[in-house]
Amino acid sequence: MTDNHSTSDTPHPIPVTLVDPPPVPASPDRVRPVLLLTSPLAILGAYVLEGTSGAMGATLGALLALGNWVSLRWIRRRMETGTETTQRNMALLLVGKMMAMVALCGLIIAILHINAIGFALGLSTLVLATVVGGMMEAQQVQRDTRSPTGAGPTGENSSGRTPAADARAMSETTGSAST
Repeated sequence: MTDNHSTSDTPHPIPVTLVDPPPVPASPDRVRPVLLLTSPLAILGAYVLEGTSGAMGATLGALLALGNWVSLRWIRRRMETGTETTQRNMALLLVGKMMAMVALCGLIIAILHINAIGFALGLSTLVLATVVGGMMEAQQVQRDTRSPTGAGPTGENSSGRTPAADARAMSETTGSAST
């Protein structure tokens, strides 16, 4: 009996080597230093506006903001480096953390009778630190991505044109040559 399938006709599976993705590099935490710098300013502002009770509220709010930021970074890191199951679990943990933060804020104000204005000032340092940290990150990325041909802050290259202008000039040149 002859074999109808010769070895040259059958496709051979291509060997696949599964490689783990490279580890996610730890990005510098640009928010925490700003948070640590703005918190005393918020506490001082709350003291000026509301007195000692305002400063206590701002201190508690700033501590809660710092704890929130640290936990967010930990959860984000686990989501980036974990398996699919770990990512799903971290997403659920993130939802639970948000619900716990809302409940904790309510309890702090209602049960501990912390000054709400001071507490809000302290907690808002996280928002300010996130904005400033994001701006610092954007500036760093802009510095890192400048071309070695002398691209300046306007994105102009050595010919004095932006990359978009160069692309338009190139397409006009190639477009006129093809017609």
